[in-house]
Amino acid sequence: MKKSYLFAAALAAGMSFASCSNDEVVENVATQSTLGVEKVGLQGLNSRAGITATSFTNGESLSLFIYQGNKDAGFNTAYNDGGNTSDQNVEYTLGAEGWAPKTLPIVLSSKIGTVYAAYTGAWSDTNVDPSAIAITVAANQESGQSDGSKDANGQVDYMWADPVENVSNASKVVASDLKSGSKVDLKMNHALAMITFKFQNSSENASKYPGVGNVTSIKLYNSDTSTKEPIRSGAAILNIATGAIDGAKPAADGITIAPTAQPLMDETGADKLARMLVYPSANFTAGEAKMEFVVDEVKYTLNVPALADQTDATKGYVAGNNYIYTLTMKGTALEISSVSIKEWKDVPAGEGDIENPDAQ
Repeated sequence: MKKSYLFAAALAAGMSFASCSNDEVVENVATQSTLGVEKVGLQGLNSRAGITATSFTNGESLSLFIYQGNKDAGFNTAYNDGGNTSDQNVEYTLGAEGWAPKTLPIVLSSKIGTVYAAYTGAWSDTNVDPSAIAITVAANQESGQSDGSKDANGQVDYMWADPVENVSNASKVVASDLKSGSKVDLKMNHALAMITFKFQNSSENASKYPGVGNVTSIKLYNSDTSTKEPIRSGAAILNIATGAIDGAKPAADGITIAPTAQPLMDETGADKLARMLVYPSANFTAGEAKMEFVVDEVKYTLNVPALADQTDATKGYVAGNNYIYTLTMKGTALEISSVSIKEWKDVPAGEGDIENPDAQ
């Protein structure tokens, strides 16, 4: 397909300037080049869009957009003027030789533009508005033990790139050799927050938990008295220039997962840890959100505690942060010990003992 496009581009240029000299033909086409993607990073690392994966693998796709002007100009002026070139929602796919357009590339000229990118798990060829990329946080996230890269499991790690400004043709090329011009490095940002649950047995012999540690259900939900209803789900839209999310609604029945890889007691394997993806939330008072766990057929209900550096309020869930709740079983009690992160961004979230759990 690439060779066909290059031939067509050269042929079109030759036809358009048949009445001009050869020098003029070369000079005109020389003002064009194609946009290349050098590398895709996540918070400065070559990590991929995916909860547990550590690198991109062949076949994943990004949606690329380019508009004239700087990022402050927004999505107001198209970069190209139509024809057989594309400048919006162009699929760039990772292959053995790196990132390349799947079909037609973005063709650059002397115009100055800004490049935007999105990762949505599965590229779509439908009309896409970069200020309103459709995203979804499922209320039922199935096992919660996926890598977050596919939509089939109810968890997609939606991402957007820091806008790359001052993009144009980088060098002149001859008419028969329309080469890659400017190459951009994309720094991807997680649009959602992640919550991971770890379970461990008490280290105190006198309070050891006697069960196996089969965690068959986890639910995160708004309390009946919540005024901010921080736990949200369903459809929303993402602006890939800013990362802003709009339209998410409070999760009427919370967000649930039903881990299938068991038991989870003292489990540390990334492919077995139970996790949720949630919309970012504003600050909310401790107790406005609750967690419900079914461990060895016994239900425990806990308040989401305040963070370590707060007195009575939780900062709220922040996009790009992975909140790892470590829960310790002590006899018949469940304790939230700490919150931290591994691959996204470390976020201490405090400690707290939960007395008298709601056991059934």
